[in-house]
Amino acid sequence: MTLRRKDVFVALAIVLAFAVVAAVKIHTTAENTAAARDTYSSTDTNAGGYAVYAALLEREGVRVGAFDRHPAELDAATDTLIEAYAPLDAATQPDEARPALDLDDLRGWVERGGRLVVIGVDARVAARERALLGRPMVIEATRSGGPFTGPLAPGLAQLAPRNAVRFEAAAPNDRVALADAGGPLVIDVRLGRGTVRYLDAGGLFANRAIALHDNARLAYALARPSRPHGAVLFDEGLHGAIVDPSWWSISPAWLRVMVCGLALIAVLALAGGALRLGPPFVPPVREPTSAAFLDAVTALYERAHIVPADV
Repeated sequence: MTLRRKDVFVALAIVLAFAVVAAVKIHTTAENTAAARDTYSSTDTNAGGYAVYAALLEREGVRVGAFDRHPAELDAATDTLIEAYAPLDAATQPDEARPALDLDDLRGWVERGGRLVVIGVDARVAARERALLGRPMVIEATRSGGPFTGPLAPGLAQLAPRNAVRFEAAAPNDRVALADAGGPLVIDVRLGRGTVRYLDAGGLFANRAIALHDNARLAYALARPSRPHGAVLFDEGLHGAIVDPSWWSISPAWLRVMVCGLALIAVLALAGGALRLGPPFVPPVREPTSAAFLDAVTALYERAHIVPADV
């Protein structure tokens, strides 16, 4: 049995149509799955992202940015660093938890005067955060709702439904920044000259919920810079967006000065060879003398090994 050319074309068209439908289906499913995840990333505009949170702070005149490097590169230019832990999921969290060295660097930055805002919890690093950053213990509240008390309470009448997690303010360095009928919601932990601020209800500030009730007011109060014109950065390294430093940024100052000096010398050399700063130098033409003629003839005889006396 042989297939006609027309039958072959029809079969290929059917296979191609099925392939296109399958590709569209897979793409649509992937988009819907991504949109359903909660990332708490300041670059995520889906329902579970924090893009609206970043836009809110920016609209209020706060300098906002994304921090995509290791905590060792934090300096005094950053007023507040926001770490928003998304619900633990292999699809939204990096494969590796934050290493202990990064937590050491975070503690050092806070002790030098930085402010760290930790929203949510990653169970993989909670114990180390408790040891290094003073993360308070938690309890389960039996009730919720106002009235709100604490330095962050002014203007708050109602928040969207949230989890039942509350903090225990037991350590001497703990200060209750916000509490409701169920207990402390926000705890400030003093470390050196800086502060670590803890809030467990990260879902309040996701794009889907930040406009509900007074969530936006709390979001601004939580991250408002402690210094005028201070920068607030969202730590995108928690979501896998780590950028390793360049060789230039980690080079010592003397090496960078030397490289700049060599580059300047090379530029000046090229510019000096390409640009003429004046007319070319032309040596003056001198009329030959009889003495010069005799010297030239003598040199010619010497090169030919001719003795003038033999002539």
